Amino acid sequence: MKSVDELNDSVKCELRASAIHGVGVFAIRDIRKGEVMNCRERKRTMLILQKEDFDKLYPEVRDVILKRWPIAFEGQMFLHPNSDAYLISFMNCSNGGYINYDENTDTALKDILKGEEVFSDYHKYKDFLLKIK
Repeated sequence: MKSVDELNDSVKCELRASAIHGVGVFAIRDIRKGEVMNCRERKRTMLILQKEDFDKLYPEVRDVILKRWPIAFEGQMFLHPNSDAYLISFMNCSNGGYINYDENTDTALKDILKGEEVFSDYHKYKDFLLKIK
């Protein structure tokens, strides 16, 4: 099923409590350098999966969905995890960062291990100092 394949391919991160500051973004699987991370804002997409399709999701993807939409496995509508939250806006800052994003895409700048917090480097973006004043 197209939705199952797209979910398995595109859902790579989730929100969790961060030891650094507040909420952070964490990899739910290993992500290779150069891989698209899908943490940018995307079109809001509602999905419905039947039980047999829901069971075809990778366990980590299924867990992300069930944490936010606990009745999704019952054939109920749920919001695609990548459009449920604008993940980039929850990333904590680290010099160099782990992600490169522009108007078109967001890609990993290094290999990121499952469970690792994903950081952005706020200083790389135009007018950073003007925006935080």
